[in-house]
Amino acid sequence: MRKFLINIAAYVFPLALVFIPMEMYLRDNIYQAKSDYLENHMEEIEALILGPSYSWRAINPVSMEIPTVSLAHEASAINTNLMLFDKFSPQLPRLKYVLFDLSLGYMENDNDDRWESNHLFNIYYDIQNYEPDVKNNFLLTANFRFYVKLFCAYMKDKKNVERFNESGFIYEVSDYNNLFGEYEYDTARLRASGELFKRLSFQNSIHDECYFKNEKLLVDMVEKCKVRGIQVVFIAPPKFCLNNNAATPEVIERRDRFLTTYVDDDQVVFWNYEHVLEDNPHYFLDNTHLNPQGAEIFTEILNKRLSGLHLSRRQAQDTN
Repeated sequence: MRKFLINIAAYVFPLALVFIPMEMYLRDNIYQAKSDYLENHMEEIEALILGPSYSWRAINPVSMEIPTVSLAHEASAINTNLMLFDKFSPQLPRLKYVLFDLSLGYMENDNDDRWESNHLFNIYYDIQNYEPDVKNNFLLTANFRFYVKLFCAYMKDKKNVERFNESGFIYEVSDYNNLFGEYEYDTARLRASGELFKRLSFQNSIHDECYFKNEKLLVDMVEKCKVRGIQVVFIAPPKFCLNNNAATPEVIERRDRFLTTYVDDDQVVFWNYEHVLEDNPHYFLDNTHLNPQGAEIFTEILNKRLSGLHLSRRQAQDTN
């Protein structure tokens, strides 16, 4: 038995020497930054950003004039965003605004228990969108091949490492995530590559089950916000023109159908910026995401409009 244990230790110890430092290195990521930023600023946060990577890439919380935290994450759907809302909004005593991304097609999808980022929500937010599973407590055990490949890419070339600020906003993109930069912002080459249109099936897909589920979730969120006097701002960040031109009338109508519910509701607004900056590829990473330069412009646009909304709310409160 003793010999067996020695053999096991001799096998496990070298692996631990390699994989524990790797795990620790990989954990220093945008999820960690967002989680830490939220925890460190809970008492002052006035605006909460929720949604997929469109909003994560488009808005720099540190540049917002009011204290803001972004819990928008890549490939996250409405249901997982509302798990974040339900857990953390009650812990934000000064919360006045929820900025929720409602880009085209976003009501047509869902994160189920197979979502590739479930382990990240578990590790960084203690939110489980699946049955308990020990392997999801560590990055390397959750998706060994992906994280080893990512680690090797980081070690191979520092240009593969994205730089992010304390809020988790990426201000320096990696080469492998900069599609438009790769093609030198040449729209003719981008069209010919076929890369631009890979996400259109996602944007234009119709899924009734997801739509009606998400509709109920959003209505519930709005009601919770109203109870606390929180303004709901649905937003659609800028998209590149080729993406906008390919949007189907059906997917546009389905989003509009939901929004008409709140057309006369002054506690719920929709700010559509999908066509802002759309003709200049130099502001985009790809056809659906702004790059840091585009995000700087869009963040300032939001600042000005949110300041106007903030002033209107204060005047209304003073009148009452």
